[in-house]
Amino acid sequence: MIQRPNRDALYDNIEKARISGVEFWGEYRPQYGFFARLNGTFLDAYNDSNAGKIDLAYVPALSIYAESGYRFSWGSEIRFAAEHRGDVTEFSGGGDAVTIPSHTIWDLFFRHELDMGLGVTLQVENLTDKNYYQETGFERPGRNFRIAVDYAL
Repeated sequence: MIQRPNRDALYDNIEKARISGVEFWGEYRPQYGFFARLNGTFLDAYNDSNAGKIDLAYVPALSIYAESGYRFSWGSEIRFAAEHRGDVTEFSGGGDAVTIPSHTIWDLFFRHELDMGLGVTLQVENLTDKNYYQETGFERPGRNFRIAVDYAL
């Protein structure tokens, strides 16, 4: 396994790491009507090399993704999703542990299938326009709007 010893360094090998946890996944998706999906991970991940038990960088103890929506028989679908990422540890340039706080992002998605294989998608990511980080100094984008047109043969 590799890890950056601090955010200013290159990746390096870890002598001994331990990762234990549970993953779960479930989905209910009929052809039409209400659908839902839930998946997540609970992890205890740490570097067990020399200095004792030190959290692995950028590995959250808890990650959850949930979505639900409705698919109409006339070709439309609306979906609402939430993604939660728990606190993660990062190491500063001096090697000190820094906690990056958890965050939850909400998304909204609408899709309509038109005739002859055409489809139109409207999507809003990060509905609440939350400022969050996956790594110190690299703020993730705020609210995003997407419009897409696709064609299936």
